[in-house]
Amino acid sequence: MERTTFREQANGLAYTRAGVTVLFPYGGLNPKLIYGDSLVSIIEPERFGTWNTRKERLAFVRRFRNGGEAMNWTTNNTECSTWFERDRAHVSLIVSPEIDSPCAGYELLSFWDDEVADMVRDGFLNPRDWHGSAVEYANQMNVSYPHFPFNGETL
Repeated sequence: MERTTFREQANGLAYTRAGVTVLFPYGGLNPKLIYGDSLVSIIEPERFGTWNTRKERLAFVRRFRNGGEAMNWTTNNTECSTWFERDRAHVSLIVSPEIDSPCAGYELLSFWDDEVADMVRDGFLNPRDWHGSAVEYANQMNVSYPHFPFNGETL
């Protein structure tokens, strides 16, 4: 059973569930995702519920953490971006900007340099079909809508 823990900080209450930490600032301000050393705004936080009471904050973090319902990714609702230069490589799978979703344009998977080589060697990515194999991998790993920012943007 996953538990949600919280700690009081100088700027608000931080709730953590399964490695995801959400800060509820004092003064009724919108919650923020704590991502590494950064605070990231959550777009339309109301979609995860209210956060006025302790019980509501616990439910908010649970919904936010589990927020992305299992998604069946296809080559129609995703885009694959590849970049190769000498000893550098990057393969990423993003939610297609053309679908109606608040997460459109956000990164689902990202592999750099040695990770790309490892994924190809292990048979998860196919250089002849980067997009199709990345989609297949995302579905095998049950990747849901992203919770984390792409290029420092807000969620």
